[in-house]
Amino acid sequence: MSPSFVKNGNARAAFARHEAAVSARVAAANDAVAELILTKSKTLVPVDTGALRDSGGTRSEGAGFGRRAVVFYGPADGTVRTLPSSKNSGRPVKRYPRNYAWFVHANFNGVTYKQGQADFLAAVVRDDRAELKLEFRRALGAK
Repeated sequence: MSPSFVKNGNARAAFARHEAAVSARVAAANDAVAELILTKSKTLVPVDTGALRDSGGTRSEGAGFGRRAVVFYGPADGTVRTLPSSKNSGRPVKRYPRNYAWFVHANFNGVTYKQGQADFLAAVVRDDRAELKLEFRRALGAK
């Protein structure tokens, strides 16, 4: 016995609806995990003025099953700010906040931070992998 959608010739439409529903659930689960990573990483970000910690966010890129969630620090659009320099006789200097976030995360100079740590994003993914998997399954509605 054939399912009713095959008899009606709507197999492609039914599959497209199913695919869209599943990809939406997976995207929502990815977003939930990205928010959890952001929340946990904010407790590990080195804090001097708090600007780096406060610049964190998440966004989605792509569509369908190719959609992915991104956790970022620094401006989401990669904005370059031009500020007067105290060292350069007040001449404008370009600042790249995203580069600063990467520099602090990578900690190339081996700086010891009073509050927070380097590798603040990678540490969450590495150390809390089981919790992240559980959050994905919960957001997906899996048992």
